[in-house]
Amino acid sequence: MATRRRLVCLSLTGLLLFPFPTPASAHDHRRPMALLRVHGMPYRGRMVEVDWVTRKDGGCVEKHRQRDLRFGPPARVDIGLYPGRLRLLTSHHPRLRILSWALLDGSKQPVGPPEEIPFELERLSRNGRTLAWDAVFRLFVVEHRYIGVFARWPDREGCDEMQRVTWTYHLRGV
Repeated sequence: MATRRRLVCLSLTGLLLFPFPTPASAHDHRRPMALLRVHGMPYRGRMVEVDWVTRKDGGCVEKHRQRDLRFGPPARVDIGLYPGRLRLLTSHHPRLRILSWALLDGSKQPVGPPEEIPFELERLSRNGRTLAWDAVFRLFVVEHRYIGVFARWPDREGCDEMQRVTWTYHLRGV
């Protein structure tokens, strides 16, 4: 019981010291953050690909980074139907695709065809201003589930490019 209280105190202290970042706007060209809710706490995925265009010195500069589609340490969830909520901290409407795999091979890459996860996109706003977007979904977790979130937005600064970010998440049923 004392351990649980200590964990709650540490979690609340962390939220006070490190509050959620403000939403990224395509106008300032900060890449948005994506947080998966696990037991009410934010779980930050692994950003594995970024294709982002920014304005600089009157021109457009592309930033591209790509890593293997790898998955970080697992977030533990109850075995069964997981009520997923993925928050994208951006004011602009994202175009999303959420995929899931049950297995990885020896080199930690997904095995087999992915399962497309249906979701509903909910706008989070305050005083008429969009703060974030939540992708709400359900996913059956038995042992491990590896999730890939592929998001894109049209550029708003006149560079005529799509902004793209890919995150991965790992859920482990316990």
